[in-house]
Amino acid sequence: MSLTEQTKKGYFGEFGGSFVPPQLQEVLDYLAEQFERYKDDEEFIEEYKYYLKEYIGRENPLTFARHLTTKLGGAKIYLVDFFAELDYWLAWRVSGNRSADA
Repeated sequence: MSLTEQTKKGYFGEFGGSFVPPQLQEVLDYLAEQFERYKDDEEFIEEYKYYLKEYIGRENPLTFARHLTTKLGGAKIYLVDFFAELDYWLAWRVSGNRSADA
């Protein structure tokens, strides 16, 4: 049996299952339904990519450092915007700390 074959909800063969409170299971079921609904929706995926790029800074574009490449002997050197990476990390830390405080 492949890993993606589910025999019944939450189980893969004889293994698995869901061990969460019923209130949380309702939310997880809803989340699974919405994922199935939108995972192949091209309009949703394009909007998602837009927000990743414009608000979260993903995907970070690499910048080809032409002069640095020439100066250092010809190995192609690309730079990533460090501050975009730092913003992402800081946002993750803040959101993580907020959820832990709740």
